[in-house]
Amino acid sequence: MSGGVDTNNKQEFLIETDVLIVGYGPIGAAVAALLGKYGIATTVIDRAKGILNMPRAVGMDNEGLRIVQMAGLSDTAFETFCVNKTRMISQHFGEFAQFNMSGVVNGHARQVMYFQPELEKALRAQVKGYENISVLHETELLSLNDNGQSVRANICSKQRGQGQIQAKYVVGADGASSTVRKILGIEFEGKSYAENWLIVDAKNLPEMNDHIDFYCGSNRPGPHLPGAGDRQRWEFMLTADDCVDEMEKPERIKELLSPWGDPALMEIERQAVYQFHARSCQQFSKGRVFLVGDAAHITPPFLGQGLVAGLRDAANLSWKLAWVLKGIAAPCILDSYDEERRPHAIHMIKLAKFLGFFIRPASELQAKLAHGAVRAIRLIPPVKAYVDGAKLKPEHHFSSGLFVKSKKRFGMHRVGAKPGELFPQALVRNSIGKTLMSDDALGEHLSIVGLGVDPHEHLSIQDIERWQSMGGNFLKISQRSQHGDTESYMFEDLTGDFIPDAAHFGKVLVVRPDRAVVTSGDVKDISGMIETTQQLLMDGCNNKSMFRKIYEKVA
Repeated sequence: MSGGVDTNNKQEFLIETDVLIVGYGPIGAAVAALLGKYGIATTVIDRAKGILNMPRAVGMDNEGLRIVQMAGLSDTAFETFCVNKTRMISQHFGEFAQFNMSGVVNGHARQVMYFQPELEKALRAQVKGYENISVLHETELLSLNDNGQSVRANICSKQRGQGQIQAKYVVGADGASSTVRKILGIEFEGKSYAENWLIVDAKNLPEMNDHIDFYCGSNRPGPHLPGAGDRQRWEFMLTADDCVDEMEKPERIKELLSPWGDPALMEIERQAVYQFHARSCQQFSKGRVFLVGDAAHITPPFLGQGLVAGLRDAANLSWKLAWVLKGIAAPCILDSYDEERRPHAIHMIKLAKFLGFFIRPASELQAKLAHGAVRAIRLIPPVKAYVDGAKLKPEHHFSSGLFVKSKKRFGMHRVGAKPGELFPQALVRNSIGKTLMSDDALGEHLSIVGLGVDPHEHLSIQDIERWQSMGGNFLKISQRSQHGDTESYMFEDLTGDFIPDAAHFGKVLVVRPDRAVVTSGDVKDISGMIETTQQLLMDGCNNKSMFRKIYEKVA
């Protein structure tokens, strides 16, 4: 065992918990923060003593920001830097593509840069506030034994010695070299690229970009990115003739950075050589053990989606574990974690590889053909609008999983209102005049949202109690300036994102704690929607005939 942990004179110990999280990086911390909100007894172990105070992941999109909001962080909990656009610059044609990264999507900036240690510090501070979460640092996982009813983990702690943790479920958030994944015998599938890349993080540059530049071609391609805290990052692809040791020397780094200013004035925070990977596990879970983040999938850096993909895992899995452990849902709903998350993770890996083709073409001829073709088709206005609007990145929705499939949209207008899609977020105002984000109004519940209608008025007392016993709450979202709504669950739509942009007046949606829509329809069907959701949570994942009946009912 690595680490040289001295266990002499330390008595073996046993910890019993609902969930064991292995790994306390940003994804493990996000899972812990979410389980903390849901009130689940959780133990976290991590090999490190503390946070590695070095830049690593640097980019996050609006969806990642929304998930850390779900985990309890405000938008000022860690420093961010907004990105205006991403430019693709050819060595032959100059700028041949541009993606607009400005604006707000679902209540958050479309793209920001951040300093990972600050994000981790904020998440850990959130976790520290929950009495149901305990953390063991400098603790290594030695083995796992899943007996079908619980999982017994053998661990070695620097402070407490050899011990065991008995958990009902285990989450492996221990990174690309995951011990949990190796114990499970789950293999990565995909490609590891042969090229080495030099990454350099620096501070105190004379000018700060408000955009990302990708220098594309076969001759030392790579990105230049702004960062939070007056930081900037460069990545340079090394050639076959480059010596890794030589490329990391200060004089060579100064030579590479000289086009952007006087290297003598720059503070180099980090330099490292790495290879990137495009790999995913063939399954994200086995028995009572689940993999999240880089333990389950690794995305090439060109799309900036590595950490965000892990946050999606955290949001999707955490509420399902909580509902199962509270007895609200059957354990079989946990199968939907792999069903929902793995296809999207693989899709994002493929998209990153696609962009990588334009960034690092294999030859000068390939570069000229690829970059010239993109530049040419952008002369067509609809194509230009699609590319420049960053429409290449797919919406995060599910083709199958824990929701009710429907052939029609029930009067829903936009992405985010159909089952299997994410419910939109925007500013709302409550009955006492306070403005807040709609996700904060939804809270950590299953929610029935009435657009312009009060769900309570169409339900019996028995239906209301039934829904609340499922971890459910109710919201009414009315049009702006709709006065007279005095109940705490009533809100005004301040931006028009819900009425009429999301759906017609009078529609009702069931929204999961991770903001995915379960089902939607007319308010007259609300009692049946409660019954359908309960069947889905308790029986649907084991009863395909019941699924077909629900599908036929709403189709």
